[in-house]
Amino acid sequence: MDVISTFYAALQREDYASARQCLADEGFSFVGWFDVFDDPDAYIEAVKKLRGFATRFEVKRVFVDDGDVALFYEIETVRGDVTLVAAWFQVREARIARVRIVCDTRPFAEVWGRT
Repeated sequence: MDVISTFYAALQREDYASARQCLADEGFSFVGWFDVFDDPDAYIEAVKKLRGFATRFEVKRVFVDDGDVALFYEIETVRGDVTLVAAWFQVREARIARVRIVCDTRPFAEVWGRT
């Protein structure tokens, strides 16, 4: 869980270089929102785009089982929309290797040009 806390703290500070250091270089995988990434740098670029649209991030629950972490959090948009996000992380060698996101993406559709 430490690496995930460090990752989100870096995102809150908009310290994307530190956030990137939390991600695995090899074998990284992200599936969710409107994109799929196998490249951690491309994922960070997408997060930067989302960060400009999100005003609040609030963790509601965390469940940890060895290298698997389930995180439930709310994101609020600049328009005041709030959506609950379920994120499943797999941590390997103290870095985030896999992320799966499930949520109602309608509040974020315009970020990806899909309205």
